[in-house]
Amino acid sequence: MLKTTITVLAAVALLALPTWTVATQPEQESQESWQRFNAALADYQRYCQSCHGKEGRGDGSVAKWLKVPPPDLTQLSERHDGMFPAERAMRVVDGREEVKAHGRREMPIWGEVLAAGDEPGAAPASERITGLVDVLRWLDDKPAPPAG
Repeated sequence: MLKTTITVLAAVALLALPTWTVATQPEQESQESWQRFNAALADYQRYCQSCHGKEGRGDGSVAKWLKVPPPDLTQLSERHDGMFPAERAMRVVDGREEVKAHGRREMPIWGEVLAAGDEPGAAPASERITGLVDVLRWLDDKPAPPAG
């Protein structure tokens, strides 16, 4: 029974892999992909979650105090004709593109923060920003919770 439960949990975990992780990769590369993703997820939790929420739905702990509500990151593809806007997400996160509808920029320019190297031993800012975009893609791919 325990072995079956572990097998089922492992299968579910494999289904939750980010789209860029492929089951046929060598084990080391897969571990490195998970390490990069987990580091990016930690960046999301540190820099994004307070506004966008744990699941990216715009319901973070400080969202109610913002003049402009943070967008629901789980709907990015839906708002862009079914395609995840990776390049645009990269430009918004690194500060090259301001979201015009928001007026004054509410979201900090994380590219500057990450480039400042505030954490010893952290990956270069460009890798961290790419990782954050991978987290956004992962949040966007998650199914919506059942209405209830």
